[in-house]
Amino acid sequence: MSLRAASNNTASASVNLTGKTASISSTSLLTGAAAGVYRATVDLITTAVGTAGTVTATITSNNGTMSPSQTTGALSLSATGELSATFTLYSAANQSINYSTTLAGATGSPQYAMRIRLEYLG
Repeated sequence: MSLRAASNNTASASVNLTGKTASISSTSLLTGAAAGVYRATVDLITTAVGTAGTVTATITSNNGTMSPSQTTGALSLSATGELSATFTLYSAANQSINYSTTLAGATGSPQYAMRIRLEYLG
C-alpha cells in the first residue's frame, strides 16, 4: 500500500497486489481520512486461470451515520479477464476506508491481481 499526503492536508492511497489465491479480509486502505468525498478505482485481473470461481472486491467507508459498502461485479477466474469499477463515497473525519475481496467457488489454483487507487475529491 502506498500513501501520499496532498498539499491540502488530505491523502490518497493505492494498493498493488499480485498472485492472490484467497479472499482478503477487511484491510485499511486509508486511516484517519479527512472528511469529504473520495473516488476509489478498483481493477481486478485474472492472472492464472483455474477451472472455476469468481472474485469480487469491496470498498467500505464510514460516512458518520453508517458504513456503506460498494462491491464490484464478479470476475471469472476460469478465463483470462479484467474488470474495473469506480466508486464515489463520503467519509466522515478520522474514519478508515477499507477494502476486501471475496473468492467464491475457486478450483484449479486460479490467481488474481488487484489494484486500487483512492483519490480525495473534496
